[in-house]
Amino acid sequence: MTPRKAHNGASLEGQVFGRLTAQHFAGSNKHQSRTWFCKCECGGNSTVPTQHLTSGHTASCGCANVDANRKHGLYKSSEYTIWGQMKDRCYRAGTSKYGRYGGRGIRVCDAWRESFAAFYRDMGPRPSKDYTLDRIDNDGDYGPDNCRWTTADVQYRNRRQTKWIEFNDERLCQKDWCRRYDLDEATFTARLKRGWSLDRALTTPAMAQNRNSRALLKGA
Repeated sequence: MTPRKAHNGASLEGQVFGRLTAQHFAGSNKHQSRTWFCKCECGGNSTVPTQHLTSGHTASCGCANVDANRKHGLYKSSEYTIWGQMKDRCYRAGTSKYGRYGGRGIRVCDAWRESFAAFYRDMGPRPSKDYTLDRIDNDGDYGPDNCRWTTADVQYRNRRQTKWIEFNDERLCQKDWCRRYDLDEATFTARLKRGWSLDRALTTPAMAQNRNSRALLKGA
């Protein structure tokens, strides 16, 4: 297909680019590139920069590469599943995690989005089932310079929602403090909500709290 030419600001609505049909203007991405919400022949959706459509760089939501990617023999592997889930989070608005990824501008680098082989070449095999795909910079895109295989614990510490606490001149996430003091996170959080000091909330053994509660009930 001969790439269509379009000037900056020109409407692409209704135009077909490979398997994609431009539906409506979707605003500018974080790189200030104009993007279009497109419908793919396979039923998928994709938001694509104007220049990627008009240059012929992007001609499907990724489905066009499925058959080619299957040739490497890894399409049933966990790495292939993770690759697909990564793209879904960033480009399929109907998925549950889209709001935390694609919905806030997180994208997949062009090479990875178009080719599982490129993703596998850069990341290598998943070390074990305990490892997941993690972005080093949570505000950055998926790409070889910002991704690694990590355990769930490391990924937890890298989440935006993770609570970090400084205590006795040491900074750890809440999960690690609770592990150190053999304390359930829910118990620790409840103590803080009741007005306990950080020191008391962390260092009071759960068993001691239970004994004190029973003593109060007996004395009531």
